[in-house]
Amino acid sequence: MGNLQLEFIGQPWRTVAYVVIAYALAWVVSRVSKRLAERIVRRYEAKNVDPKGASTGVIISLKRHETFVSLVQTTVRYLA
Repeated sequence: MGNLQLEFIGQPWRTVAYVVIAYALAWVVSRVSKRLAERIVRRYEAKNVDPKGASTGVIISLKRHETFVSLVQTTVRYLA
């Protein structure tokens, strides 16, 4: 990525623009990471989860699902 220059904006507003751009990029990364995490978890669960054993393992499965989504989401955020 190149050096972002906003020469057409005055100095006090240039700082504000950089902060707004950084916030917008962070927001986009968080949304994309959540979608990516959900996709990865769904793919994993489709291959590895037994739907017949869903009576007692539903709560455990939900907790595992949320933990895995959070882990993947955090990893993507750190990589970005």
